Amino acid sequence: MYCYLLFQIDPLEKEANVVNALYDLIELYEVPTPPEDFAVYQSLGPSITRVRNAIDKSLAERDGNVDKFCVRLDKDIAELSREVKEVKQEAQNPMVLDSTSDPAKVKALLVRLAERIDELEKRAFTFKSYQKNFKVSLVVVSMPSWVTSAYRVSVALLSSQYKYSL
Repeated sequence: MYCYLLFQIDPLEKEANVVNALYDLIELYEVPTPPEDFAVYQSLGPSITRVRNAIDKSLAERDGNVDKFCVRLDKDIAELSREVKEVKQEAQNPMVLDSTSDPAKVKALLVRLAERIDELEKRAFTFKSYQKNFKVSLVVVSMPSWVTSAYRVSVALLSSQYKYSL
């Protein structure tokens, strides 16, 4: 958006220079002009300067805001990594592989794991899209494939245990 405005202000300044030249000719040859036109002409230069200053200020603030956002995003990514490690530990719970475990507890654990895995994958995707949108260095945080594989194996074991226990 800002770049678009910067590209638009330069042609406007050139057009303002043409208008200035025309008004110089009008003054030179004393051509009658309505006072309201002359008043608008007088505000043209300062208006263009204010627009350019506003664009420059916005660009400077944008860089600072993107920096602040990146710092916050890095903290969120670190938190996400910590949560991924927690899920990893939960996925390795020996209760899941123990045939004597209470199936209801195992199922509850697997449901909770599935919800957390989905939520963490969504957050990782969101963070990655933020990084792409703001064109900052990508820190890839994703659920290790073996965690989701371990989850799927656990679900398969639980469902097969239900089938064979009937």
